Amino acid sequence: MLAVLCCAIDMSAVESFDVDDICIVPEKRTTLEISLYDIVNEFIGFEFKMVLPSGLRVVEGSAKLGSRFAGKDHVLGMKQLTEGEDVGAYQFVCLSYAGTPIPDINGPIVTVELEADASLTIGSTLQGLVKGIEFPTEDAGQVFFNDVAFDVDIVKYSDGRIHLEETSIVPPVAKQNVDVTVQRSFIANEWSTIVLPFAMNGSQIVWAFGEDVQVAEFTGYEVDESGNDISAIRVLGDIIDISNGMLANHPYLIKVSRDISEFFVDGVNIVPSDNLTINLGTKWKPKSFIGTYVTDTKVEDGGLFLCNNAFFYSTGETTIKAFRGYFFFIDVPSDYDSGTAGQKVSLVINSPNGSPTEIYTVLSKTGSKNWYGLDGKKIIRPRKKGLYINGKKKVVVE
Repeated sequence: MLAVLCCAIDMSAVESFDVDDICIVPEKRTTLEISLYDIVNEFIGFEFKMVLPSGLRVVEGSAKLGSRFAGKDHVLGMKQLTEGEDVGAYQFVCLSYAGTPIPDINGPIVTVELEADASLTIGSTLQGLVKGIEFPTEDAGQVFFNDVAFDVDIVKYSDGRIHLEETSIVPPVAKQNVDVTVQRSFIANEWSTIVLPFAMNGSQIVWAFGEDVQVAEFTGYEVDESGNDISAIRVLGDIIDISNGMLANHPYLIKVSRDISEFFVDGVNIVPSDNLTINLGTKWKPKSFIGTYVTDTKVEDGGLFLCNNAFFYSTGETTIKAFRGYFFFIDVPSDYDSGTAGQKVSLVINSPNGSPTEIYTVLSKTGSKNWYGLDGKKIIRPRKKGLYINGKKKVVVE
């Protein structure tokens, strides 16, 4: 961390304004943290400019206030300057329209993602600059900080890290206290699934996925049923408190606010397991969420998977990539294999701080033999021993 600087007007104050040195891989992204420590004055906002070396740029929409601003009325604005002596620099302004003081901070006030061009030379060190640093105070005064320089090291993609890829055909290998790069893609604002061979604490989750990531625990499913007909299924999940972390080898539902192709987690223990299944039901009536660490994993016939924020049923030939999961329930809507618009599955995510979030999809499923009980009710699999009909044939399940 560079440049612990005293303010220029009130020499008795001990506030410090810091910018982290960073490492970045060509054609990749990394997060830059700008921090404030030991506040003495009652600041109500701030303004500064950031000058980046050639080949680096700010990812649009990535600038965010630090977590200590949660619940405050401060607003952060950023724009790239197109005229004046600082053309190309990024200007950051944080205001409180109500004059609310900045909360007691010892850490980041702004985080921003930087992206590197492919043309940057591996092994080189570039320098960025934060300048024009001004903090207005509650009594209409102003505090200025000196310019702060920070280093940007251009490094190799595989610089001593363990790489886990969603296209891998082999499962992860156990490793202790390693830095990990996970190549696992996510689409912004779409619910997806994730399972990882290492635990993550709250700070690691925020670093990897952003402060506004939502992670949910699978809690089962509900059906709308009338006689032998099931008209709808709701897959259920509860938002977790990410400060409690995520477990290793445990499938979760997840939604991020930006497209992600890979993420970084440092200082973890890789402890892969062969058992990546959560089953909240029984052997004969499963309510299962099943994860995988290898690509081209077949989703079993009747398995339910998420794609593009929608559910689809597998015919038994659908495959998913590594570090994902799918669901398997004994119950299905009565016409789930016909693809009719009237039959729907939904995902209901319950949050302790708001109304449930619900997404729907039209079902799509073809090409398998249907199971029926002797009462004529369609099922995916037999729930218990007995006589069933499968593909117009009677089958005894022992």
